[in-house]
Amino acid sequence: MHWSSCLTLSHSKIRRVKCGEEKPACLRCTSTGRTCDGYDKGAPSRHRTQETLRSLEIAKREFLKTYQWNDAFRSMRPLIADIDGTETERRFFHKFRTVSSGGLANHVLNFTDFFARICPQMSHQDEAVKHAMVALGAAYHQFQIPEGASPTDCDEVEVFTIEQYTKSLSKLQKHVASPSDDSTRLFLVCCLAFICLESLRSNHTAALTHLRNGLNIIGSLPDCYFEFLADDNKASRGVYSGDLDMQDIIMIFARLEISASFFADQVKPVIAIKSYNLRKMYDGSEMQDFKDLWDVHKQELAYFRDIHGRMYETDGRSGDLEFWSRPEESAQQFRLAARTRKLELLFKRFMSSPKAPRPGTSEYFSLHVDWLHFRCASLFLNGMTGLDPETLQAKCPEPAKSDQAIIKEMFVTGNMLYQNYHKRSRTQKARGYTYDAGIVGPLYYVSISSEDATIRNKSLKLLREIHVREGFWDGPEMQNLVKQVGQAIEGEKWPFEEVPRTLTGLGSVPGIYDTLARLDLSSDSESPDSRISA
Repeated sequence: MHWSSCLTLSHSKIRRVKCGEEKPACLRCTSTGRTCDGYDKGAPSRHRTQETLRSLEIAKREFLKTYQWNDAFRSMRPLIADIDGTETERRFFHKFRTVSSGGLANHVLNFTDFFARICPQMSHQDEAVKHAMVALGAAYHQFQIPEGASPTDCDEVEVFTIEQYTKSLSKLQKHVASPSDDSTRLFLVCCLAFICLESLRSNHTAALTHLRNGLNIIGSLPDCYFEFLADDNKASRGVYSGDLDMQDIIMIFARLEISASFFADQVKPVIAIKSYNLRKMYDGSEMQDFKDLWDVHKQELAYFRDIHGRMYETDGRSGDLEFWSRPEESAQQFRLAARTRKLELLFKRFMSSPKAPRPGTSEYFSLHVDWLHFRCASLFLNGMTGLDPETLQAKCPEPAKSDQAIIKEMFVTGNMLYQNYHKRSRTQKARGYTYDAGIVGPLYYVSISSEDATIRNKSLKLLREIHVREGFWDGPEMQNLVKQVGQAIEGEKWPFEEVPRTLTGLGSVPGIYDTLARLDLSSDSESPDSRISA
């Protein structure tokens, strides 16, 4: 963010005194005996053109219009309930504070301080954020209510959640036409709360709608907001103020868009494409040994974003030999393959170095989640062309490892993380939740892609046992889904001669639910959603 000079010097006739730009008061004002009037935070950034501001306003209006007219949100209309709002709001806001203080992320560096400190601060400054966080706290409380609890208790929490949700959306109306950075931040923070809230309620349609709307708002921001994606030295390390708040918001959405894209189709990546275009020619040759866990995480995030951006760029080109034979496309695949090899080398060096975190620590878990996600991304790169090595004829790089070897690595890592971390916390009766992806998505991919029946079955067993919902990804739901697909195919109920890859691969989960629901309706049996919740 680029601030203009303070209001005192902006209006002062003494032009030779330059604003020092210290917050909240300019020292050059106070040192000369003036009273500094501070900074007009409501003023739009000087980078913003009228066209950009108009796009931002349209994106905000679209955000609220979606809530008003979309069928997925009909159940969230205001309900009248005889509850003491003030006392109950405080109780569930405290619930949010308790949850966020422990971190809403799998990774220790995935901006837990943002949820634990910045969101509560913003809640004291703006009603829309306050009601959004209270609603999130209530939804988390309801998520943890054990099976067999009184229906009345569940209904009361549901009513309160919807009420707070609706209040937040109503309070956001006043920020629609505002061009200020603060207004945009408020919209995006509320959007993040709504995504988490709907994920907790297993309302994936609404969560994905909120995500798309948030990405539309982010996509309307000026390009200067995304420069840090290409410059490692500008990336935030958790020090919050101004630009860094927005950096962390963008990075949270970046993780969410990747997770959502492999969960459902029709999620167009916004941040991954911007990141990829900024680093398109990068082959990783300049990367040095990782200094610390932050360095590891930063490089893994950038790599996965760029693979994701490349996947979108080449969408529909699988098996197209003419396309992959083009010199520019072949060269890009070689760059990404070189970067993959370099990252694998740096990962292994760091893991065997004295800098590596000790087993049993949160940092050790985070490092291996990064490794797991890196292997996922490298697997997607391997399969991007859809051509076998003989057909490629050296036009694109051959994978250093076979897909099945990588899938086995992913299972070994996922199993280790479950046995040493998730299983150890199974003594807790309440379920956990994180906004970001961890081990569920990768294990789901292993369970549908491994050619080894033993690995497939063990992966499915792990999915059933994982009691932490990772954003869109819920282990027991995924295990049940794969099981139902298998039963439908074995019973020759599936309405295709051959099961399409799009219905068994990543990005297809809602489509599988829909197909199974149609099958159940035709056979007059229970729906997959009811079976999953059973």
